[in-house]
Amino acid sequence: MEPITCGMTLADAVAAYFFWLWSGRPWDINGLRTFFFERKLEKLLKKKSVDYQKYLMLLRTKQEILKKIHADN
Repeated sequence: MEPITCGMTLADAVAAYFFWLWSGRPWDINGLRTFFFERKLEKLLKKKSVDYQKYLMLLRTKQEILKKIHADN
């Protein structure tokens, strides 16, 4: 059983290292989620011909509006 555990640990370490080299993000749930979310978002924005800068501006505006709404409560 121990050789299997050692092999799985080594495989996980190698996968984490290559993920970090490729994406520059840590090997954890948030790093994986962010990486794949941003990758999918870029593909969709490119496919639908949406300007990324305009998307970010709208996202910031939405966040500001939500802050104002929650601040009023």
